[in-house]
Amino acid sequence: MEGSHVAMPLINKSLAHKYRGKDCVLVGRIENVSGSSMTVETSDKQKVSVDCGFGTFSSMQGVVELVVSVGFDGRFVAQSAYSYGDDFDLTVYNDALNVLQRHLSPFGVQ
Repeated sequence: MEGSHVAMPLINKSLAHKYRGKDCVLVGRIENVSGSSMTVETSDKQKVSVDCGFGTFSSMQGVVELVVSVGFDGRFVAQSAYSYGDDFDLTVYNDALNVLQRHLSPFGVQ
């Protein structure tokens, strides 16, 4: 349905294990890009490798929002990416993410 949106959990590396087999939103700072994969420092200061499921990450830099599938093996495959540039406070974002995790039900996200 055009224009419809599905609520997805916001995650960092520490929360990823709770969402294996699901689509989530992962935000972090790009550390390295190599063709169709990148290393990202997540908002909780951990590093993850993300495979690109839609082409390449070649033009991406700074902080990115990634819609990812979290694999049962712990791998991340990005379905889409949006660059926030360099002016984004990951510490504040991580604080907000932690508050949301404690109060998910009022927002309709399980």
